[in-house]
Amino acid sequence: MRRRRWLGCPPAAEPRVGWSRRLPAAFGAVEVGEWNSLSAADARLSGHVADAATMLVYSRRGTRSYDEIAERVGASTPRDVTAGLTDRLTMRFRQERALRVRRPLALEAIRREQDLLSHRPLDLTVDGHLSYFVSGDEIVFRVEGAPVTWRFALSYPPRLLADTVDDDVTEPTAWRVLLPKTGLWWLPLDRLIRQGRLVRWQDLRGERVATIGQGQLPVFVSHRWLAVDQPDPTGRQARLIAWHLLAAIGEAVNIAEARGLHEPRRRSYIVGHRVGMGGSELAEACLVALLRPTVDDGVLGELVAETRSIEELVDDDLVSFAEADDGLAKMRGLLKRRPLLAELTSRIHLWIDYCCLPQPPRTEPEHAEFRDGLRLLNTAQLLGLTVILLDDVEDYTRRAWCLLEAITAYRLAGDYDVLSGLPENTDPLGGPYTHLSDLLLDLPQLVWRAMLDTELFRAIDWREAMTRLDISVTDPDDLPFIYDLLRAIPAPNRLHTLVGDLITGVFPLPQTSVGSALAPSKLGATVAEPPRERIAPLQWADVLNLSTRGAVGKTSAAPVAARQPFVKWWKAAHGRPKAHVAIVASCEGEAVLIADWVDSHRAELETTCGVMVSSRSWLADDVAPVGTLVYGWLARAPVTAPNWIIVTQSARRGHCSVTAALAETARNAGRAVAWALLDEEAHVVTEAGFPARSPNPEPERGDASQIRLDPRDQGVLGGVYRENLIAFLGGDSGA
Repeated sequence: MRRRRWLGCPPAAEPRVGWSRRLPAAFGAVEVGEWNSLSAADARLSGHVADAATMLVYSRRGTRSYDEIAERVGASTPRDVTAGLTDRLTMRFRQERALRVRRPLALEAIRREQDLLSHRPLDLTVDGHLSYFVSGDEIVFRVEGAPVTWRFALSYPPRLLADTVDDDVTEPTAWRVLLPKTGLWWLPLDRLIRQGRLVRWQDLRGERVATIGQGQLPVFVSHRWLAVDQPDPTGRQARLIAWHLLAAIGEAVNIAEARGLHEPRRRSYIVGHRVGMGGSELAEACLVALLRPTVDDGVLGELVAETRSIEELVDDDLVSFAEADDGLAKMRGLLKRRPLLAELTSRIHLWIDYCCLPQPPRTEPEHAEFRDGLRLLNTAQLLGLTVILLDDVEDYTRRAWCLLEAITAYRLAGDYDVLSGLPENTDPLGGPYTHLSDLLLDLPQLVWRAMLDTELFRAIDWREAMTRLDISVTDPDDLPFIYDLLRAIPAPNRLHTLVGDLITGVFPLPQTSVGSALAPSKLGATVAEPPRERIAPLQWADVLNLSTRGAVGKTSAAPVAARQPFVKWWKAAHGRPKAHVAIVASCEGEAVLIADWVDSHRAELETTCGVMVSSRSWLADDVAPVGTLVYGWLARAPVTAPNWIIVTQSARRGHCSVTAALAETARNAGRAVAWALLDEEAHVVTEAGFPARSPNPEPERGDASQIRLDPRDQGVLGGVYRENLIAFLGGDSGA
């Protein structure tokens, strides 16, 4: 792969960049050659990989759309064994391709049976470096250098994943909110079943409730409106919502019978995925919120019998069955003869905008209540579980209200579930849940970069940000409100990493002697040694929240100092040992945001950790490099400090191989390591020996190599892909 190295002093980040492409001026000299004429589809078909600098220029040429940039990034970077970077255009491409090559349904059923009947290993033999990915309800392991893959069902994982922790759905937050909130209403599911359709707020007086009690489950329903003044003209959405919720109750009953009414769901500590017997988020929520408080083991048997009698009537295609139940008359008849299930439906309380917010035309008091209700939109999602009624993922995520609700559920509420609006077997790629799950790995990253471009770099205004995100709304007056709610959502805290992640910034290397340093010789799967001691909390909860920087359009741009990926400070000695702060972030914008906070709160960090911070670096590991780059290089820098404080999110500490390599290399050089973790409750944790006065003279070298550093080596323009990071650092050859 051709790399653009530069000899001379390490480059400084520019105070302003070329906003038309949101890249530093040095990229103006990059020639993209044949890539200039390639569409994203042509690039995919060619199978070629562009070097990182070419990819950055190619992806931005002639477009301002974040989706189009992301599509080109995914088409020109190294291919991953997983689905790769997923934007709306890439998702559409995969769907169209799958539909073109799909097999007849009968043949596809046979193929799936062959997969199920294929030989499976009884257990996993660990011999070498393992990698893995999750595909549907299976986990697939690969051994480095071996052609064989090891495939296991997550419900019956290998013994390697036997170390598990409880992972039950939490009890609804609404149980702890005793007083009603003005403007927040809920509609019991049994009322919806009785009405057989979605009814306008003004026509539901006396039918709604204002609080949620123990043994009740609040469910926020996110869905598309199918007409300007009526979300569900045919009643189809009401039928799907009711039948999906009844099916979830039935699934919860089956889980209680098979796993045990009070037996918690489990999650593997090693890979972070749920393992063993489990159900959908909605079914698990029904188990925790409905069954455990109201059902005992004696009644469970009767409830199982009622559930099975309905399962026998409903064939495999729940959507088609629900569509045929006009006005929910069939459901009312079934529940009339099944009192236990009927009682449970009355305990599910729904938030549906048409039913729970005043609709036009509104009186003055109704308009005031409408405004109160809008301000409580996030609250309604945080009080319970969000379910998304979905049949067209692309259209859903292009609607501003829907996108806001999906990202709020994904980032703030913790989880969501999907109620499919498509009949079974119509989508060869797995249906709406699979598509939305893939998309929500990366779409929040695109939104986050748009917010950084607007609020941190002041590259665009909020209107252009919404345009570049390709989202729309029926009433343009709603856009400022929606934008303000989007920017108040903190940085994504779930990790999606690919071999084609773009690595830019400065990778700090522990200096071992003048002109020499220690570099990693491989990327670790996870951080090998968890922190051992919690020191103290940090008052850093707002680090990754852009709304705290000021009102829309009035935020201050990132200072020049924070844009520098490596800085040193000289201070009067005060008896404390020196420390280096290494920031690892999801993109350059996030790195600058954290650096700005660290630089201005350095004294607090020093006091908390008992050190003197002498230098600071930032490194961006970017799965979706669609936003502004203020640096755009990858460089190495020697660090002499005996202590390292790694500032990042917990997900990266546990599951990012780049972060693992950085931490392990510091340990291998005898440096003492601490972590400043930027979660909702930010805190510092330390490993053994922190803080140290000097490096450990006899460390275990581990997977690291001595390298020589050329002081003239400026780095690589455009950075490098994750799969090439070790070669760049020189850890594999010492070069």
